[in-house]
Amino acid sequence: MPFNVDFDQKLAVAAFFSCAIGGGFFAYRMFNANFFDALVVGLSSGALAFGYSYLAEGVGGKLVAVSVVLFLISWFFLKPCDHCPEMVKIPTGISVMKYEVTQAEWTYFMGNNPSSHQYCDDCPVEGISYDDVQGYIKQLNELTGKNYRLPTSDEWFDAACPKEQCSDNPSFSWNKDNSGGQTYYVGKKRPNLNGLYDIFGNVMEFTSSIRDGGYVARGNSFAHERQSKISRSGGLPIKTNEKFNDVGFRLVQD
Repeated sequence: MPFNVDFDQKLAVAAFFSCAIGGGFFAYRMFNANFFDALVVGLSSGALAFGYSYLAEGVGGKLVAVSVVLFLISWFFLKPCDHCPEMVKIPTGISVMKYEVTQAEWTYFMGNNPSSHQYCDDCPVEGISYDDVQGYIKQLNELTGKNYRLPTSDEWFDAACPKEQCSDNPSFSWNKDNSGGQTYYVGKKRPNLNGLYDIFGNVMEFTSSIRDGGYVARGNSFAHERQSKISRSGGLPIKTNEKFNDVGFRLVQD
């Protein structure tokens, strides 16, 4: 059925933008795509819709062919990232893992579980050294194609204490007073103001900052007394090969 030209053009433009936005958003959220990949999927989806809704042949037909090729190519390279950690973007601009790295995540990438508290897969991994963590990051980055790293001590503090508002209390953290001497599955307590769980206490968390010959671990753990104040300059220096059953980690992305 022929369309009025003005109506046909409006329909085509509407189809292009709706499919471009929808396709790009779908790729970005469902496939953890970067901006460029999501843009390719979105534009090719929009061009496909434009071609079908505006012209059945000529320019429209070419647009259909080109957009189908672009879409299939981009879809081939966009692979679901089932084992990418859930990230939260904080006001400073970096993205931070919502939860501490769990024993299940460690086992998947490293093939072993070094933790002392092996009674739940979703408990934080511990019993690992700084060097072990670097090995995990290498495996994670190679298998996901992404670039994760440890936060610096300052980045950790900004993530834990937005606007320097810290609350190390039983609603947010596991410490010596309420843990019963063990770790718990991540995310059971309330999140902090940035939406991050267990950052005040379950296990302490490695950072990439060096002090007194060791890498600084931040936060609190199930084995330590509740902290009345969390300072920017705090933390425990740990040698690269030292391991503790109350020290784990979470990662960040730029």
